[in-house]
Amino acid sequence: MSENKQYVGSLFAGTIDISATTPLWNTPSKNVVRSGLVSAANLAALNIIGGLAVVIDASSMTSGQTLLIVASGGVAASVSLSNGGTVAGDANYILQPGDFLSVQFDGTNLVS
Repeated sequence: MSENKQYVGSLFAGTIDISATTPLWNTPSKNVVRSGLVSAANLAALNIIGGLAVVIDASSMTSGQTLLIVASGGVAASVSLSNGGTVAGDANYILQPGDFLSVQFDGTNLVS
């Protein structure tokens, strides 16, 4: 099932097609299949598959790095930062199934 979502953020505005077959291969991405610490070094996208508790390693990111986080599993996933920073203003951001979040690392937090 495909769902077109309107997104307006500081870095992108427009329609994004999110579905189980949306290709993330055209950007540096990582499929996340386990809860725990995840390095985002040199990545532009994280594809969280399942109801996982993902902690992004803040020390692996560079200031200004943009990250698209997608929850492609059938259940909600939570995202937080290892340094205690916030993700789009929340200490523990919840992504609903099929949802996405485009954020930029400001050196401490992931801001949308």
